Amino acid sequence: MKFFSYLEKDIIVIAFNGAIPELSDKDISTIVKSCLEPGVNSILFDWSKVTYFDSGGLENLLAIYKNIRKFSKKKIAISISDSYLVTVYVTLKFDKIVPLFNEKDKAVEYLTTQKPVAHSVE
Repeated sequence: MKFFSYLEKDIIVIAFNGAIPELSDKDISTIVKSCLEPGVNSILFDWSKVTYFDSGGLENLLAIYKNIRKFSKKKIAISISDSYLVTVYVTLKFDKIVPLFNEKDKAVEYLTTQKPVAHSVE
């Protein structure tokens, strides 16, 4: 299984486990469509169980983000708990595009509140 998604409140959670593989255009399209469903107000990419990603994984995230932004201004966040992966994500400045949290609960708090929540990366 490459990824799975589920609703938590009005947030769609797109979760990955292990290494993030290259996603096909069909996979990306499936993710984008699920993010644009009625009743979905926010999007959380849960990479808390990801052990590895490469440039292809980040390219996939960027492609998904750009496709969502064509149709919606929904709040988007990502949760990454592995400190090495956080370092890579921040070094590449992806945290400027999709806000990063090292705890899923902090990301959910950010997505469900109107006021800004400080990014939770230590």
